[in-house]
Amino acid sequence: MSTSFSERLSERMKQVGMSQKAFAEALGVAEATVSRYLSGERTPSVNVVGKIARILQTTPDYLLRSASDESLQAVNCDMVNIKSLISRNAKNMSLDDKMELIRMMMEGDKDK
Repeated sequence: MSTSFSERLSERMKQVGMSQKAFAEALGVAEATVSRYLSGERTPSVNVVGKIARILQTTPDYLLRSASDESLQAVNCDMVNIKSLISRNAKNMSLDDKMELIRMMMEGDKDK
């Protein structure tokens, strides 16, 4: 899972089959600038990120998403799956099972 702008940029360039030279030309910058973006030495302005996203047929959000954003998204996805699992099986759970589940979830919230 890519976590930095430079990794996402490199990954996306490979996905669309664009060389560093062709990308630099399309972006209107020197190859050295693209090299700095790819190495993580330099990060483009928000306007340039928008242009990069258009060239690479993606979104600025994808390029700029952080590892913490991905972790949060994974947690949210897990919670949706957990809620779905509980709702499908609630009728088969005893009252004691339901109370135990609620207790465990409340203890998990206290740890945060």
